[in-house]
Amino acid sequence: ESIPLKDVIISLAASFGVSYTQNCEEFYVEIPENLGSGEIRGINFESGLGVILYNCTFLEDVRLEFTLDQIHPVKYIYSLKGPLSHSFINENIPNAIDQYNCAIVASEKNSGHVIEFSKNVAYEVLSLEIDRIEFLKTSHCELKLWNSPLQVLLEDVNAEKQFYHEGSCGIYFKNVLQEINKVDEQVLARKMNLHCVAMQIFINQLVQFDDDLLNNE
Repeated sequence: ESIPLKDVIISLAASFGVSYTQNCEEFYVEIPENLGSGEIRGINFESGLGVILYNCTFLEDVRLEFTLDQIHPVKYIYSLKGPLSHSFINENIPNAIDQYNCAIVASEKNSGHVIEFSKNVAYEVLSLEIDRIEFLKTSHCELKLWNSPLQVLLEDVNAEKQFYHEGSCGIYFKNVLQEINKVDEQVLARKMNLHCVAMQIFINQLVQFDDDLLNNE
């Protein structure tokens, strides 16, 4: 199975030299003052979807390496605020993800990812994480009826192939991401809201990806 997002947050907290906080199934780490401000949150859902939320500003350029020795989830990285870059650990070739753009990325085997943040930039970034094994438990039949490069990607549970696709998120995704913090105080309502947002983004990215392919023909 893919890396649980709680392990990602725990690893980031160790790298920052601070403790993490668990709120039921949601884990988060606050950026220490010597590095910047804000927080990074992560949560997994039973559907195989998960979300990492970056709401932070760093005082120096920061390179986050996701290198746990397991198969990594497919990532849909959305930048609502602030340009960033992504690269695969085994290539070290950065790809820029501009504000309001998104990228679908999947590393090969147990190879990881690098996300780089520039100093003094207020970031709002969402990474939709897809555990392919868990996802296929409820969507295997439907995927078989779909003819798309994303079908091959989502069925690649052993991460045999690397994948990268970048495109514009469109105004719809901006509006969806702004829904995230509308329900924040009640833990159960927040979890359900985050899951709904994750599903909306996943559904609309399927449509957006097919549109991108048609526009590139």
